Amino acid sequence: MEENISQPQPEIAQTSRANSPNSSLKSKLPLVSAVLLLIVLAGTIGFLLGKSLAKPKPVSVPPIAKITPTQSLPTPTPDPTANWKTYRNEKYGFEFKYPPGFYYEEIKNPTKPVTWLVYIADSTKSPNVAHYPEIDVGVLSKNKNLSLHNWLEDKITTKDNYNNPDPEDKDKIWWGVKDINNISLGNLEAIGFFSSNGASTFQNNVLIDHGDKLLIFQSVITPLGVIDKSLFDLILSTFKFLD
Repeated sequence: MEENISQPQPEIAQTSRANSPNSSLKSKLPLVSAVLLLIVLAGTIGFLLGKSLAKPKPVSVPPIAKITPTQSLPTPTPDPTANWKTYRNEKYGFEFKYPPGFYYEEIKNPTKPVTWLVYIADSTKSPNVAHYPEIDVGVLSKNKNLSLHNWLEDKITTKDNYNNPDPEDKDKIWWGVKDINNISLGNLEAIGFFSSNGASTFQNNVLIDHGDKLLIFQSVITPLGVIDKSLFDLILSTFKFLD
């Protein structure tokens, strides 16, 4: 009789794939990649932010206002003749100013070769005293083709013998002439000189050319005094022809 002997079957161990090491690693790769990516991004952002913060920001400088230096205007010089009176001669076409405290008087019956027109004098001086300090103003005829210097050469002498002139000097107008010089009167040609017509009378003269005539200003110097030269020059500076 045959016996059925049942042999035990070997157990087959079943291992879940989920518990496999390779399977677990594969399942974690996306997470690791994401974390690494975040780390890289964070590092990049941090680097860029740190670089941005470390870079000095440009300082905004406000525009500098342009300062224009103040230009000082020249102080006008007061006119010392502003309150002076004016003498005007319509016949010969000229005028000039004279200071307060002076007066003028027109000369009657003028003689030649100088036609004396007017004199001005200090009103504090007596008009009855001969040769008191005064300024005489007159006019002379002149060839307009002659220069002032050429005309004057024939009218003067350096000899001081007015009261007893030499025959060749009898037609001279001024004796004892010296210190001839050009005078500046704007655009007018003028000459100044000193003369001695008489034993005790001297003159500072200024001739002003105006074509066919000359104007003369003569400051008379006497033992009684003389009008100050600076005042004489200031009076001259106001002279002008009307045409």
